[in-house]
Amino acid sequence: FPSHDSKGNFKIIHNSDLISVEIVNLLGEIIYSSNDKNDNIDISFAAKGMYIVKVQTTNSVQTERIIVD
Repeated sequence: FPSHDSKGNFKIIHNSDLISVEIVNLLGEIIYSSNDKNDNIDISFAAKGMYIVKVQTTNSVQTERIIVD
């Protein structure tokens, strides 16, 4: 799943085809959404804080928290 640095750059690690990535803040606002196959995500523009990453692949949907410092 996300392997990230604290500045908002991360790579999605998955075992099947990537369908979509969505990142929301703790208020539920979508700050990033993509339907392309790009595994490298840059949300360095985001304010410091915790975010929820939702990754959909052909086999599953997973969510995880990340922190941007």
